[in-house]
Amino acid sequence: MVQGSAPSQQGAGQAAGGGLRENTLALSSAVAPAPVVTTVIAPATADTPADSTPAPITTAAVQPVPAPAAPVELHARKHDAPQYPPRAVRAGVTEGHVEARLWVTAEGTVDKVDILHANPPRVFDDEVRRALSQWTFDPPGRALQKRVDLDFNQ
Repeated sequence: MVQGSAPSQQGAGQAAGGGLRENTLALSSAVAPAPVVTTVIAPATADTPADSTPAPITTAAVQPVPAPAAPVELHARKHDAPQYPPRAVRAGVTEGHVEARLWVTAEGTVDKVDILHANPPRVFDDEVRRALSQWTFDPPGRALQKRVDLDFNQ
């Protein structure tokens, strides 16, 4: 059984007797100021005749990074909780916790699942990756990341 709470997803992703606690990663960055574009004219030297015009040396302008879009709230379509792994039962593991990061596409499918922290290590990872990679969301319109905390109790 997986326990927790899903504040924005009432009833979504709940296993018998439990649910999921989810947190969305907020990504923030400031807009960088536009770089200064300079043109440098090389001075005449002994090797360069004084009457010839030296070629200017220029640098290209780099566009500033746009501010990130407003945070997007994901709305679950398919949100089945991970099962308690039989391997954990056989090993006598009665509880655990996994923090995972979902990489959600603009279309609302999960592209990748990263395990950020697991206790005990590597016991629940495969089942979490399997279940969360099948989750789907209403299309958010842009790719984003979502952090999910899962508590396992037998």
